[in-house]
Amino acid sequence: MAKLTGGDLSALDFDALAEAHERQAVPALIARLGGNDYSQAGMAAKALGEIGDPRAVEPLIQALAVDSRRSGLEAIPPALAKLGDPQAIEPLQAALKTLPPNSSPELRVGILEALVHLDAPDALNQAAAILEQPAGGSPGREVVLALQILGRVGNEEIIPLIEPLLDDQQACAAAGACASHLTAHSLPAAATTGPCVCGTWPGCGRSPAERPSSSRSRMGSGAAMEGGRERNPSLPC
Repeated sequence: MAKLTGGDLSALDFDALAEAHERQAVPALIARLGGNDYSQAGMAAKALGEIGDPRAVEPLIQALAVDSRRSGLEAIPPALAKLGDPQAIEPLQAALKTLPPNSSPELRVGILEALVHLDAPDALNQAAAILEQPAGGSPGREVVLALQILGRVGNEEIIPLIEPLLDDQQACAAAGACASHLTAHSLPAAATTGPCVCGTWPGCGRSPAERPSSSRSRMGSGAAMEGGRERNPSLPC
Protein backbone atom coordinates (compact mmCIF):
# COMPACT_ATOMS: atom_id res chain seq x y z
CA MET A 1 0.00 0.00 0.00
CA ALA A 2 2.85 2.40 0.76
CA LYS A 3 4.03 2.19 -2.86
CA LEU A 4 0.75 3.63 -4.09
CA THR A 5 1.71 7.09 -2.89
CA GLY A 6 5.18 6.92 -4.41
CA GLY A 7 6.51 6.13 -7.85
CA ASP A 8 5.53 3.61 -10.47
CA LEU A 9 4.21 0.17 -9.56
CA SER A 10 5.36 -2.99 -11.26
CA ALA A 11 2.98 -5.40 -12.98
CA LEU A 12 3.44 -7.72 -10.00
CA ASP A 13 2.39 -4.93 -7.62
CA PHE A 14 -0.82 -4.35 -9.57
CA ASP A 15 -1.50 -8.08 -9.73
CA ALA A 16 -1.05 -8.41 -5.96
CA LEU A 17 -3.57 -5.63 -5.32
CA ALA A 18 -6.04 -7.23 -7.71
CA GLU A 19 -5.67 -10.73 -6.27
CA ALA A 20 -6.13 -9.39 -2.72
CA HIS A 21 -9.19 -7.37 -3.82
CA GLU A 22 -7.59 -4.48 -1.97
CA ARG A 23 -10.42 -1.95 -1.79
CA GLN A 24 -8.31 0.53 0.19
CA ALA A 25 -6.17 0.88 -2.93
CA VAL A 26 -9.09 1.93 -5.15
CA PRO A 27 -8.72 5.74 -4.76
CA ALA A 28 -4.99 5.60 -5.55
CA LEU A 29 -5.59 3.31 -8.53
CA ILE A 30 -8.28 5.67 -9.83
CA ALA A 31 -5.81 8.56 -9.58
CA ARG A 32 -3.43 6.70 -11.90
CA LEU A 33 -6.05 6.46 -14.65
CA GLY A 34 -5.54 10.11 -15.57
CA GLY A 35 -1.76 10.09 -15.46
CA ASN A 36 0.56 10.55 -18.41
CA ASP A 37 2.05 7.08 -18.00
CA TYR A 38 -0.31 5.05 -20.15
CA SER A 39 1.21 1.75 -19.06
CA GLN A 40 0.51 2.54 -15.40
CA ALA A 41 -3.02 3.70 -16.32
CA GLY A 42 -3.72 0.46 -18.19
CA MET A 43 -2.51 -1.74 -15.35
CA ALA A 44 -4.52 0.34 -12.86
CA ALA A 45 -7.65 -0.14 -14.98
CA LYS A 46 -7.12 -3.89 -15.08
CA ALA A 47 -6.63 -4.02 -11.31
CA LEU A 48 -9.79 -1.97 -10.72
CA GLY A 49 -11.80 -4.42 -12.80
CA GLU A 50 -10.44 -7.34 -10.79
CA ILE A 51 -11.07 -5.65 -7.43
CA GLY A 52 -14.67 -5.02 -8.44
CA ASP A 53 -15.36 -1.87 -6.47
CA PRO A 54 -18.24 0.12 -8.05
CA ARG A 55 -16.44 3.39 -7.24
CA ALA A 56 -14.25 2.67 -10.26
CA VAL A 57 -17.06 2.70 -12.84
CA GLU A 58 -17.35 6.45 -13.41
CA PRO A 59 -13.57 7.14 -13.42
CA LEU A 60 -13.04 4.33 -15.95
CA ILE A 61 -15.77 5.79 -18.16
CA GLN A 62 -14.18 9.23 -17.92
CA ALA A 63 -10.74 7.86 -18.78
CA LEU A 64 -12.13 6.19 -21.89
CA ALA A 65 -13.97 9.35 -22.95
CA VAL A 66 -11.02 11.75 -22.56
CA ASP A 67 -9.14 10.53 -25.61
CA SER A 68 -10.03 7.24 -27.30
CA ARG A 69 -6.89 7.52 -29.45
CA ARG A 70 -4.36 7.26 -26.62
CA SER A 71 -2.56 3.99 -25.96
CA GLY A 72 -3.15 1.92 -22.86
CA LEU A 73 -6.94 2.05 -23.07
CA GLU A 74 -7.36 -1.60 -24.02
CA ALA A 75 -7.70 -2.56 -20.33
CA ILE A 76 -10.68 -0.25 -19.70
CA PRO A 77 -13.49 -2.09 -21.59
CA PRO A 78 -12.73 -5.47 -19.93
CA ALA A 79 -12.62 -3.72 -16.54
CA LEU A 80 -16.04 -2.16 -17.15
CA ALA A 81 -17.38 -5.53 -18.29
CA LYS A 82 -16.20 -7.14 -15.04
CA LEU A 83 -17.75 -4.37 -12.98
CA GLY A 84 -21.04 -5.10 -14.77
CA ASP A 85 -22.66 -1.68 -14.41
CA PRO A 86 -25.08 -0.97 -17.29
CA GLN A 87 -24.35 2.76 -17.07
CA ALA A 88 -21.15 1.96 -18.99
CA ILE A 89 -23.12 0.87 -22.08
CA GLU A 90 -23.77 4.31 -23.55
CA PRO A 91 -20.20 5.62 -23.05
CA LEU A 92 -18.77 2.43 -24.57
CA GLN A 93 -21.06 2.79 -27.57
CA ALA A 94 -20.00 6.42 -27.97
CA ALA A 95 -16.33 5.46 -27.76
CA LEU A 96 -16.82 2.79 -30.41
CA LYS A 97 -18.37 5.29 -32.82
CA THR A 98 -15.55 7.80 -32.41
CA LEU A 99 -12.59 5.41 -32.72
CA PRO A 100 -10.28 6.45 -35.55
CA PRO A 101 -9.69 3.95 -38.38
CA ASN A 102 -6.15 3.27 -37.19
CA SER A 103 -7.15 2.45 -33.61
CA SER A 104 -5.94 -0.83 -32.19
CA PRO A 105 -8.04 -3.91 -33.04
CA GLU A 106 -7.77 -4.96 -29.39
CA LEU A 107 -9.49 -1.76 -28.27
CA ARG A 108 -12.26 -1.92 -30.87
CA VAL A 109 -13.06 -5.59 -30.29
CA GLY A 110 -12.59 -5.18 -26.53
CA ILE A 111 -15.29 -2.50 -26.48
CA LEU A 112 -17.60 -4.82 -28.41
CA GLU A 113 -16.94 -7.69 -26.00
CA ALA A 114 -17.70 -5.44 -23.04
CA LEU A 115 -20.96 -4.36 -24.69
CA VAL A 116 -21.88 -7.99 -25.33
CA HIS A 117 -21.24 -8.88 -21.68
CA LEU A 118 -23.31 -5.89 -20.56
CA ASP A 119 -26.21 -7.05 -22.80
CA ALA A 120 -26.12 -3.90 -24.91
CA PRO A 121 -28.62 -3.90 -27.78
CA ASP A 122 -27.17 -5.06 -31.12
CA ALA A 123 -23.66 -5.63 -29.68
CA LEU A 124 -23.57 -9.27 -30.74
CA ASN A 125 -24.58 -8.34 -34.29
CA GLN A 126 -21.85 -5.69 -34.41
CA ALA A 127 -19.25 -8.24 -33.33
CA ALA A 128 -20.50 -10.77 -35.88
CA ALA A 129 -20.38 -8.11 -38.63
CA ILE A 130 -16.58 -8.01 -38.30
CA LEU A 131 -16.52 -11.54 -39.74
CA GLU A 132 -18.15 -10.45 -42.99
CA GLN A 133 -15.13 -9.83 -45.19
CA PRO A 134 -15.34 -8.11 -48.58
CA ALA A 135 -14.71 -10.29 -51.61
CA GLY A 136 -11.04 -11.09 -51.88
CA GLY A 137 -10.34 -9.53 -48.48
CA SER A 138 -7.93 -11.13 -46.06
CA PRO A 139 -9.07 -11.61 -42.46
CA GLY A 140 -7.03 -9.48 -40.12
CA ARG A 141 -6.39 -9.21 -36.40
CA GLU A 142 -9.91 -7.88 -35.74
CA VAL A 143 -11.45 -11.01 -37.27
CA VAL A 144 -9.35 -13.33 -35.10
CA LEU A 145 -10.23 -11.33 -31.97
CA ALA A 146 -13.91 -11.25 -32.92
CA LEU A 147 -13.89 -15.03 -33.36
CA GLN A 148 -12.44 -15.39 -29.90
CA ILE A 149 -15.08 -13.24 -28.20
CA LEU A 150 -17.93 -14.81 -30.17
CA GLY A 151 -16.70 -18.22 -29.07
CA ARG A 152 -16.69 -17.11 -25.45
CA VAL A 153 -20.19 -15.68 -25.78
CA GLY A 154 -21.38 -18.98 -27.25
CA ASN A 155 -24.17 -17.83 -29.59
CA GLU A 156 -24.55 -20.49 -32.29
CA GLU A 157 -26.35 -18.16 -34.70
CA ILE A 158 -22.97 -16.99 -36.01
CA ILE A 159 -21.93 -20.46 -37.23
CA PRO A 160 -22.78 -19.59 -40.91
CA LEU A 161 -20.36 -16.66 -40.66
CA ILE A 162 -17.59 -18.89 -39.31
CA GLU A 163 -17.73 -21.52 -42.04
CA PRO A 164 -16.09 -19.44 -44.84
CA LEU A 165 -13.20 -18.59 -42.51
CA LEU A 166 -12.34 -22.26 -42.03
CA ASP A 167 -10.73 -22.15 -45.49
CA ASP A 168 -8.54 -19.15 -44.72
CA GLN A 169 -4.97 -19.81 -43.57
CA GLN A 170 -4.93 -16.70 -41.34
CA ALA A 171 -8.24 -17.28 -39.56
CA CYS A 172 -8.82 -21.02 -39.75
CA ALA A 173 -7.41 -21.90 -36.32
CA ALA A 174 -9.42 -19.19 -34.55
CA ALA A 175 -12.55 -20.10 -36.51
CA GLY A 176 -12.26 -23.78 -35.66
CA ALA A 177 -11.59 -23.03 -32.00
CA CYS A 178 -14.59 -20.69 -31.93
CA ALA A 179 -16.77 -23.36 -33.51
CA SER A 180 -15.66 -25.88 -30.90
CA HIS A 181 -17.03 -23.60 -28.21
CA LEU A 182 -20.36 -23.27 -29.95
CA THR A 183 -21.18 -26.94 -30.37
CA ALA A 184 -19.66 -30.29 -29.55
CA HIS A 185 -20.69 -31.49 -33.01
CA SER A 186 -18.67 -28.85 -34.86
CA LEU A 187 -15.39 -30.78 -34.64
CA PRO A 188 -14.56 -34.34 -35.57
CA ALA A 189 -12.57 -36.37 -33.05
CA ALA A 190 -8.88 -35.42 -33.21
CA ALA A 191 -7.92 -39.05 -32.66
CA THR A 192 -9.43 -40.04 -35.99
CA THR A 193 -8.37 -37.05 -38.09
CA GLY A 194 -4.99 -35.97 -36.74
CA PRO A 195 -3.94 -32.37 -36.10
CA CYS A 196 -4.05 -29.66 -38.76
CA VAL A 197 -1.14 -27.52 -39.91
CA CYS A 198 -1.90 -25.05 -37.12
CA GLY A 199 -2.04 -27.83 -34.54
CA THR A 200 -5.29 -26.40 -33.16
CA TRP A 201 -8.27 -27.65 -35.12
CA PRO A 202 -8.35 -31.02 -36.94
CA GLY A 203 -9.79 -29.49 -40.11
CA CYS A 204 -8.15 -26.12 -40.51
CA GLY A 205 -5.51 -25.61 -43.14
CA ARG A 206 -7.01 -28.32 -45.33
CA SER A 207 -9.08 -27.84 -48.42
CA PRO A 208 -12.83 -28.57 -48.09
CA ALA A 209 -12.28 -31.79 -50.05
CA GLU A 210 -9.58 -32.95 -47.64
CA ARG A 211 -11.50 -31.97 -44.53
CA PRO A 212 -13.51 -34.69 -42.74
CA SER A 213 -17.09 -34.44 -43.93
CA SER A 214 -18.48 -34.35 -40.40
CA SER A 215 -16.72 -31.07 -39.65
CA ARG A 216 -18.73 -29.00 -42.12
CA SER A 217 -21.93 -30.96 -42.50
CA ARG A 218 -22.56 -30.99 -38.77
CA MET A 219 -21.92 -27.29 -38.37
CA GLY A 220 -24.91 -26.51 -40.54
CA SER A 221 -27.19 -29.23 -39.24
CA GLY A 222 -30.00 -28.90 -36.76
CA ALA A 223 -28.18 -31.28 -34.44
CA ALA A 224 -25.33 -28.79 -34.18
CA MET A 225 -27.62 -26.11 -32.83
CA GLU A 226 -28.27 -27.75 -29.49
CA GLY A 227 -27.14 -25.56 -26.57
CA GLY A 228 -25.47 -26.40 -23.32
CA ARG A 229 -22.49 -28.30 -24.74
CA GLU A 230 -19.30 -28.51 -22.70
CA ARG A 231 -16.54 -26.23 -23.99
CA ASN A 232 -13.05 -27.45 -24.73
CA PRO A 233 -10.70 -25.56 -22.37
CA SER A 234 -7.60 -26.50 -24.38
CA LEU A 235 -8.58 -24.28 -27.32
CA PRO A 236 -7.69 -20.61 -27.39
CA CYS A 237 -11.02 -18.79 -27.58
